[in-house]
Amino acid sequence: IRIFASLGEFEPATFLIRPQKDLKKVSIALAGSLKGPGGAEIPAANARLGIVNGWTKYGNYYQPIRTAIAPILKPVDIDKDYSEQFWVTLKVPHDAKPGLFQGRINILVGGSVARQLAMEVEVLPITLLQSDAAFGMYFDQGRVPSQWATADYMEKYYRDMAEHGMTSVTFYNMHGKMA
Repeated sequence: IRIFASLGEFEPATFLIRPQKDLKKVSIALAGSLKGPGGAEIPAANARLGIVNGWTKYGNYYQPIRTAIAPILKPVDIDKDYSEQFWVTLKVPHDAKPGLFQGRINILVGGSVARQLAMEVEVLPITLLQSDAAFGMYFDQGRVPSQWATADYMEKYYRDMAEHGMTSVTFYNMHGKMA
């Protein structure tokens, strides 16, 4: 995975795992800090890891088991020849040293490292300006799985949107019920 980001920016990336045999309890984890120029580091704690829109198969029919990016990564089973999408969002510190940072993402199967994926982040020597325009996206909280539709999780969703440059939100009233 190769990405670039400015100082203080949140930068996302996704990748797929498509196994050649059934895999049980697959998860991912950053293998330590990203190492950069002159011994500089971006801590592993600055990375958020997750899984995107998982599906489960019933015969020849696939049904969604998650309808959003899961905020907490739990191990998943991946069938042979099926692709599962994972994501990583990196928060580059405001005071990071510009240059190339390198690290690895561990792909774990049953809790043991099965593979490693190289990750490179080029930190640019710039800071993005705040926009004076409103930015938002379609977000129907009625589609958030009920176990995540708590006030705490909704605050996390909205905070995450703000951290990614969203400055407005549309609230949908689901027949008098708000998530």
